[in-house]
Amino acid sequence: MPLPNTEWAKGKCAMKMLQYMGVGVPSIGSALGGNLEVIRDGENGLLATSSDDWMEKITRIAGDPELARRLGAAGRETVTARYSSDVCADRFAEVVLRVVRS
Repeated sequence: MPLPNTEWAKGKCAMKMLQYMGVGVPSIGSALGGNLEVIRDGENGLLATSSDDWMEKITRIAGDPELARRLGAAGRETVTARYSSDVCADRFAEVVLRVVRS
């Protein structure tokens, strides 16, 4: 998920990244904006900062099937644990209950 280093891009959410990670695709994102909240570099995806960095990360994933598998699985787990509809529904219900009670 490459993004230009602009104020607009820094304000974007990481929706595409979450979609990629949610289906287990080993993911690389620009190191800015919402990507910094979702990706733990080297754990559940990779962050890139320059064209050379992008090439290095893409080459690394393409040449290491185990790394690709591990990042894909960890990315899926991140989405399931933090962003799934069940998790979001529970959070929403908590907010509604707090408002109703107050």
